[in-house]
Amino acid sequence: MKNLGQKITVAAGLILSLGLASCQKEDVVTPNQSPIASGRIASDEITPNLHVKYRLTKFGRANLTYYPDGRLKQVTAGGNLRGNGVSYRREYTYDANRIIFATTYLDGKIILMDTYYLDEQTGLCHRSEQVDYSYLYHPVANPQINSQWYYQYNTEGQLVRVQNLLNSENRVEYNYNAGADLTGITVYDAATGKNGVVTQTLALTYNQSPLVRGAGNSLDKYPINYSWVRLPVPDESFQSQQVPEQHLKIFGKPSRHLVMKVVHMKPNSTQPLLNSLFTYQVDSDGFVTERKEFDAHGSLLIETKSYEY
Repeated sequence: MKNLGQKITVAAGLILSLGLASCQKEDVVTPNQSPIASGRIASDEITPNLHVKYRLTKFGRANLTYYPDGRLKQVTAGGNLRGNGVSYRREYTYDANRIIFATTYLDGKIILMDTYYLDEQTGLCHRSEQVDYSYLYHPVANPQINSQWYYQYNTEGQLVRVQNLLNSENRVEYNYNAGADLTGITVYDAATGKNGVVTQTLALTYNQSPLVRGAGNSLDKYPINYSWVRLPVPDESFQSQQVPEQHLKIFGKPSRHLVMKVVHMKPNSTQPLLNSLFTYQVDSDGFVTERKEFDAHGSLLIETKSYEY
């Protein structure tokens, strides 16, 4: 298992830079517990979202298509922020035993196969595994499972921990505020000859800032899973799909509000790897139609992503 720190330099690369998206509108509960008050299934991959008017079909470079029952079928994109002209395609199939298969192709060649196992009571993903068919575009003669992850949730149905099953020291922990918003992410891995040490942190805020333009603490009516640039994830391969996967709605409740600021730090460093502010345009129903990312001083526009439904 490679050091997680090697992953961060490419976390904004092939997969994450595509800006792939998902939504989640059902109440969720933590695995190994009976459903809470509403009793509804946690994942609308199993019970699809029926609000077709606001089913996301485009987010930045990514195009999303769905099966007739509303479940995600395919995400496609051409090229990425690194300038690569490769064609990206990720296809989803669903097993009757609550297993989801996601296969990633570059220029028509398979590079990854991810398998997600869902809890029977909650519909949340409790385990995943990945088979890597290539490394830096070179085919692997005998592809094998190269990563396995275990997911834990709190009693509110929020993801609180992602544990590497092959390396007990490699994990990511998530913290939330009283308003049910994700506020902190901490990555643990091997570093400087020690195991299980903090290698990265991510702080998210939802308060109004000079660049928010009156949208402070606005409700996020179409949450996108972990869509922030260079989000630290417990994943080591250049082409590996990030964990948790962005597109599927099987990883617990998202934050209730639109994130306004993200600061990504490494221990013992005074300079952040990322310090961004976000602004949004919304339609008459309050759904985001455009998101802009600025540097912390607001003088540089880093990226603009459009939403289409």
